Amino acid sequence: MTQVLYDCVVVNFMTASGSFNVSGSLFCFCKQIINDIIQVRYNTPLLVKGRGIKLAWDGVRMKIGICDDEYRTRQQMYKEIENYYKRLDVSALTFASGQELLNAVDNDPAGYLCVFLDIEMDEMDGLEAARQLKKSHAHIPVILLTSHTEYAMSGYEVEAFRFLSKPLQREKLEEALKAVEKTKIYQKKIKIISDGGEIYLPYRDIYYIKSENVYLQVVLKDRSYLIRGKLKEQLQQLPQVLFSQVHRSYIVNLLHVRSYDGKQILLRGGTRIPVSNSRSREFKENMMHYLREQR
Repeated sequence: MTQVLYDCVVVNFMTASGSFNVSGSLFCFCKQIINDIIQVRYNTPLLVKGRGIKLAWDGVRMKIGICDDEYRTRQQMYKEIENYYKRLDVSALTFASGQELLNAVDNDPAGYLCVFLDIEMDEMDGLEAARQLKKSHAHIPVILLTSHTEYAMSGYEVEAFRFLSKPLQREKLEEALKAVEKTKIYQKKIKIISDGGEIYLPYRDIYYIKSENVYLQVVLKDRSYLIRGKLKEQLQQLPQVLFSQVHRSYIVNLLHVRSYDGKQILLRGGTRIPVSNSRSREFKENMMHYLREQR
């Protein structure tokens, strides 16, 4: 039985005696088959809620498009990406032609984290699909795939984000996904209310946030904003890979940290931020994680 509720697809497994669960490899196999069916019928991916009984898609998730006219390549990349994320807010969609991909992106341009495009395809090749994609949706990173490395130079013509050779190497694929995620994080913005108006600040522009009683001072390179709020609540709205609370009164952007002497952080521009003893270890761990992610 399949129901379509607004932009959500719900799939129920039923037997004569009622609902049942599937697990392990059987569950993964069923998930893949149902995912393919739902994508063809509804052009949406599948979200797993529990192991069986109910499978559903939540329209707020980010999508990664995989476009290749070779079925085996599509399935390999699908499995690699699903295994890499292992979470419900990112999902892979497969397409057998450039036109299928373009139609899907046109229907939901804000929903795509990135797309993988095979250069060598019949009808519309990957380069032409990339050109059309860039005309309408330049914000979406395009990663080109090919088994012939001489095509790599062609990627510059369409401003490809990266180039991956086939057969696909898991390490290179994961590097590409991490690079996309970093780019997206830096591009994202946070909304603050200051002087009665809404202001949207890119994460990368924030140097630190300081608590001042019932207010927060959001400090940028050449200006600051005073807003009402609590430091703990503000921290929950920021990406952990970029921001760390180092003191009961301070959150710092790790992007702008220049040095740490055990007591104070030196930020780009010369500002020094105190680090409490209870937060020192956490800050160092967060900083190491941030540096590893930049590789």
